Amino acid sequence: MSMDKDQDTMIEIPKRRRRKFCCDLTLKECIECGSSLLLPLMLGVFTIVITLHQTNVAGQQRLEDRHIAKEERQQDLNISAQQRLDDRKQAEEQRQLDKKISQDQFKLNEEQRQHEVNIAYMQYRDNLLIDYIKDIGVLLKENNGSLTNDYVTKTIVRAKTLAIIRQLDPIRNVELIRFLYEAGQLTRNRNPLDLSTAQLQNIDFRNALYWNMPGLSRANFLHVQMGSSTIINSDLSLGVFTGTSFNGTRFLNTTMRNSNCTDIDLTSGQFIDSSFDNTIFSNATADYATFTRCKMSSVDLTGARLENTWFSYTNLQNANFIDVNVNGINFSHTDLFNAKINDIQLLNAISIRGSRLPNGTYIDQDYNLITNGYADCNIPLESSWNADENNSVAIIRSKQDENNCVFTPNKAIGPVRFYQKISDKYKQVRWELNPVLVLNARLGGQMTTITIGYPGHTYTMNSNHIEPIRFPLNKSMIKETITVVVTFNPLKDDLTSNWCDDIQITIELADQPE
Repeated sequence: MSMDKDQDTMIEIPKRRRRKFCCDLTLKECIECGSSLLLPLMLGVFTIVITLHQTNVAGQQRLEDRHIAKEERQQDLNISAQQRLDDRKQAEEQRQLDKKISQDQFKLNEEQRQHEVNIAYMQYRDNLLIDYIKDIGVLLKENNGSLTNDYVTKTIVRAKTLAIIRQLDPIRNVELIRFLYEAGQLTRNRNPLDLSTAQLQNIDFRNALYWNMPGLSRANFLHVQMGSSTIINSDLSLGVFTGTSFNGTRFLNTTMRNSNCTDIDLTSGQFIDSSFDNTIFSNATADYATFTRCKMSSVDLTGARLENTWFSYTNLQNANFIDVNVNGINFSHTDLFNAKINDIQLLNAISIRGSRLPNGTYIDQDYNLITNGYADCNIPLESSWNADENNSVAIIRSKQDENNCVFTPNKAIGPVRFYQKISDKYKQVRWELNPVLVLNARLGGQMTTITIGYPGHTYTMNSNHIEPIRFPLNKSMIKETITVVVTFNPLKDDLTSNWCDDIQITIELADQPE
């Protein structure tokens, strides 16, 4: 019985193993079936993937092709645009070159034409001068060597001469003057030819040796216009230059002694190393003129205008300055011994430093632009100085030197100030010479100061400042009032330790006139 059960059990086991898995198929069959279907499926999926990839690659390639084509088109456009710009630039450069060539050619032609005109004009002037000399020569022969003895001849010659002078240039005018002078027609006291109103500006007598010939110095030039001329190494002594204008003329190493220069105009002229001894300059005008190292002894300047005239290292002994306007004049290093000039005129001068005065004394420094800057005990403070409070400042004898007086505070409550407006003389200077006000003073006490200037523009020194203050001036200050202010800050128990003395303000000109 038990054996039969075992056999039945053994038979049932294989049956269970042959049990069907799906659709009457065993697992093995299903696996075999799936394996047979997997390969085609994978091939199909791979095919699809490859196809999609190829499609994607193709699309990407098309995009890249389009991009490349677009870039190529843009590059072609850029090249084309650049080519057009280059063409335009080359065309513009060519036009500019052509224009420059045309302008240069025009300029060359114009210069050539002007050169030919100048040659023709020079020839024309030469012919004028030659014809003039010939015509005057004939008249001289016909009139026994004089052009002024006969009224008609004199009138004709004067008119002809003035007309020729207007047409000639300065070089040929010098030749004309030489001819007339050598012909004896411009010598004083010999009935000279009247050249008044003649326009002889800019003539150049530079190194004109014929001006040193004997007798030439007696030339007669009345009321002639000779402004902006150059006269060097010439002798014009014993001449007559009444009413003649030498405005802006430059004299160098020239002699004009014993001449008559009444009413002459020397404005802005430059006279260097020249001699004018015993010459009459009455009623002359010489504003802004410069006389450097000149000899002018015994000159007569009666009634002359010498505003801002510069005399430097010049001999003016026995010169006559009666009724002369000397505002702004400079007499530095000038000899005025026995000159007829009064104290007021000297006070009006900008500078007399280094000069010899009419009484023979020498001046080492200029006049002080401050009144009573030396604290004179015999002069009341109020006569020249102003103080913030009455009796707040006193002039007393110095503790260090009883023979000297100083300014000192007269009250213990500070600050104590006193001040003075300086002289307006500085407003008469020649501004182009860079004038400077120089302030010197002696100060005592740590709290004592002195200030110069006007509101918004001041310079200050104290007792520790030993160098003078230099206050530059310019033309914009002409409307300002420049004031000197001394300030004390005294201690209650020691007033006299604060003091001030020897306040001096002078004008210095930084530059020399050229």
